[in-house]
Amino acid sequence: MHSGTSFPVGKVCFPDLRPVSFPEFLGAMNESGLEEVIRNRDWDTMNQFHEKLSGYLRYYLFKEFKGALTGQYVMQQLIPGIDRYIGCWTNERSTSEVDFVIQDQGVVIPVEVKSGENLRSKSFKPFCEKYKPVKAIRASMAPY
Repeated sequence: MHSGTSFPVGKVCFPDLRPVSFPEFLGAMNESGLEEVIRNRDWDTMNQFHEKLSGYLRYYLFKEFKGALTGQYVMQQLIPGIDRYIGCWTNERSTSEVDFVIQDQGVVIPVEVKSGENLRSKSFKPFCEKYKPVKAIRASMAPY
């Protein structure tokens, strides 16, 4: 790695080098029986516990990957018919970031993506105060 080089990484919920697998998640939820059912690929038992496993799977996917999925969704919405630059912004020390920065017809538009209803952002407001963009966009689950 060279100084000043960056690469995207995912956020994990547990102190490990990778996101937990679904069976590991079940174990962490004190569902060791279901964990073994998944690991052993016991299809008959999986069918018997379909609703419970489906609920855990929804929770696992949303809890573990909701930020990445939300950001990906917003990016997919920005791309169609695009004739503009899309990037991201970090400050010099990499302590602040804005999810997307769009350059559209010579205008720079910061885009902040929040996967929940918490609109607090350590980076978006300071970016807007410093660079004073004509337009700024925040996408979130909060009602408007």
